Amino acid sequence: MTCKLSRYEMETSILWNEEEKTCTCFTCSPALQRKLDGFCSKSPDIHREEMGDGGVRYTFPKKWVRVVLPHSLSSEEREKRALHMREINSAKREAALHEN
Repeated sequence: MTCKLSRYEMETSILWNEEEKTCTCFTCSPALQRKLDGFCSKSPDIHREEMGDGGVRYTFPKKWVRVVLPHSLSSEEREKRALHMREINSAKREAALHEN
């Protein structure tokens, strides 16, 4: 029987120990389940197990998991990149106008 879970209850846990080469991800999140199910069809290294009540457990190599800090840009670098993208988009629009 599958019950409707609140967004708060759609938790995800990654279980990791230092001895094994694999980790286990338990999730009730439909979006993450779809993503991991896609990986199941592409790789024999990920295994899926239905747990009931909407939960699914996946086992896969620990080397697939990354914990990183997001890259932060200074306001100067952000503006520089924004200007560069505006120039690229402008050039694309010009090229499209000349094609017609």
